[in-house]
Amino acid sequence: MSIETFFLIGTVVFCASCLQSATGLGYGVIAGPVFLFIFNSDEALQLSALHNLAIAVILTFLIYKEIDRKFLKNLIIGGLLGTLIGFIIQILVDINFLKIFATLVICFVAVSLFQNTSKKKFKNLKKFPTFLEIKIVGIIAGIMGGILAIPGPIAAAWMSFKGFSKKEIRASVIIFFVFVYGTIVGLYIVVTGIPANILYLSLELSPFLAIGLIIGTFLSKIISEKLFKYILLSILILIFFSLLSNLLKHNFKYLIQ
Repeated sequence: MSIETFFLIGTVVFCASCLQSATGLGYGVIAGPVFLFIFNSDEALQLSALHNLAIAVILTFLIYKEIDRKFLKNLIIGGLLGTLIGFIIQILVDINFLKIFATLVICFVAVSLFQNTSKKKFKNLKKFPTFLEIKIVGIIAGIMGGILAIPGPIAAAWMSFKGFSKKEIRASVIIFFVFVYGTIVGLYIVVTGIPANILYLSLELSPFLAIGLIIGTFLSKIISEKLFKYILLSILILIFFSLLSNLLKHNFKYLIQ
């Protein structure tokens, strides 16, 4: 790998970890397309999962007091089950079909969040969901994590619908990531293995990740509830267009062959 490519990846990791630290999600939106361009799909997902896990573990020590333990417990139970289901589906089902499914889900969530965000009142009354509903959302988020390593947007958007504050969403999603990405990394190690070059690269990029975490943690304290919702909506829109672009590119190549 050339020094130019390394610093390009480092800059992307810095920006992605900064966004992840500030809002609780967004690493895959920024880093995913660049990683997929430089590496093959498996290595890109593995590097993203390793960094997401590292970010979540580090931030957990700073935010664990802000969580609702009963809520998070049920979300994690659903998330772990969903991750296993998603990983199995990823192996058995054509990846193109999975991307179509994920694109439709993200589109639906983005439109729903836009309708919610466009209302005049941004501070909705918190509506605490049932534990069954929490588990179902956890399963759906976990499936998205197991398939495409993006479990966060579904859980975060749903919590926003329910009136959770940005601090609650950020804290819950980050700690949720510890378990979901921990499971994803474990499955990669057991099923396919993680190449040594990806492990070394993830360590070499740690200074960029650390600086992004520090700046993102500072930004999280000054981001308003309204701005947080707009950032979340922007992340969903970017994921949607990224998946749609990938689908169109794949199908175009298939048609001209």
